Amino acid sequence: MLAYSDPVGRHRILPTGETEIVTPGHCGGVYAILAALLLRRARGGVRVLLPDGTTLVGRAASKLTAGERGAQGVLRRLVNLGAIPPAPHADLAAWLPAALRDLGAVEFHHPGNYKFAFRIGPRRQRRRVHVAGVVDEPYPTHIAPSIAVPAGGQR
Repeated sequence: MLAYSDPVGRHRILPTGETEIVTPGHCGGVYAILAALLLRRARGGVRVLLPDGTTLVGRAASKLTAGERGAQGVLRRLVNLGAIPPAPHADLAAWLPAALRDLGAVEFHHPGNYKFAFRIGPRRQRRRVHVAGVVDEPYPTHIAPSIAVPAGGQR
């Protein structure tokens, strides 16, 4: 069984100037206590933080720009957050960067989630199972800095 922990916290800046935590970062301390195996980190990369403190993953953006199944859901999500709806038959690949800019979305580099594995089943089976990707390092204790985004669009 796999478990992931996201070390990057996310919060949004309210119009009052106060910050609201959307999700705190964590390095999987409970997984270490439960003796999970530490695996290689999941792939990091550039992520887009939206005004509600959630991320727009690359796959969702690609569905939108390529007009694939699920594109309308991504479009609705962005419009509900305050993006100006595209004109009918507009080129969504050209619309997306402007919509993200209007929303005040923030691009940031994510270092990758920590990844853990649990051996499950009877003890004899657990001993025989080989888990690929195990790293010989101490459990992580570093939580990356939080990323903030202004709540609401910046029109």
